[in-house]
Amino acid sequence: MAEIISLFDLRLFQISRIKWGSAAAWDESCDSLLREYYSRILEWWPPERLRFPPNDQVILKQLSAAVALSDSILDSYTLHSELLKIRKNGIRLERATVDLLKVVLNFAIAIDNKSIDVSSDPGLPLLELFEKGYQIGYTDAGIEIHYQEGWKILPVPLRTEVVLYMIDGKDA
Repeated sequence: MAEIISLFDLRLFQISRIKWGSAAAWDESCDSLLREYYSRILEWWPPERLRFPPNDQVILKQLSAAVALSDSILDSYTLHSELLKIRKNGIRLERATVDLLKVVLNFAIAIDNKSIDVSSDPGLPLLELFEKGYQIGYTDAGIEIHYQEGWKILPVPLRTEVVLYMIDGKDA
């Protein structure tokens, strides 16, 4: 009989297999994946905020609240261990990427605990982007999607753009 593993364990395995920095060039699907992430965090997006970076600390705290404290501590410890392995291989991850890996793992726990449905998981589009070999950075210029040849800067979306994206299923 096959052993059933948790989504958390599966995601941790997927993260361990990512070939960071392996994306050779820009891929338009990255923009869609980022917009999908923003659309899935809309319920935690404070209405008074017009826009915010993908790893905004206020939003990350609200997203972490979807997970029990004991699970969040386990998540942080496990992610720290995985990051040490990545660094030992000489790979440097962008701060925003590290912050967003927490979202990927926290929501895997929330799904395992049946706190949210997998269809509204904001970690999934991020994981897809990372599995393609990209990293996410953030500067005052916007959201940077890093790949081998350099990076592409995307504007930080407005709340209204995200709502229109959800309604239309395409760029507003």
